[in-house]
Amino acid sequence: MSSKLKEARESAGYTIEQVADILKIRKQYVVDLEEENFSSIPGKIYVDGYTKIYHEFLGLELNDDHDHSVVRPRESGKAGVIKQKLILFISLLTLVVIVGIYSFLKKNRVEYGSNDLIDNNIIYENRSNKERSI
Repeated sequence: MSSKLKEARESAGYTIEQVADILKIRKQYVVDLEEENFSSIPGKIYVDGYTKIYHEFLGLELNDDHDHSVVRPRESGKAGVIKQKLILFISLLTLVVIVGIYSFLKKNRVEYGSNDLIDNNIIYENRSNKERSI
């Protein structure tokens, strides 16, 4: 079954490569538009835009009621597994970094319970203040 776009392109004497070059659209997107397979085109706005300029280029009238629904297949197989493993790896790495920072800060925490430490770090305006506090 040949689509309206494909028939118009062929009757105008254009190849898919020529249309892709003239319209600055990937060759695969031109093929997908002709086959009405919109799942590989990156979003509805691109589908609508590419469809409009392709129709205008070929001198065809575009029906406003034509639905260019983009149905994205669910990720499955190898790509889905790789994505899940990447998310798991990043999550575990984040957890390790947080635990490491917490452990480092806890280990290097200074005990502030000692009066000597406080007394040695206070700057007294008058030496008599220090003598009174003792």
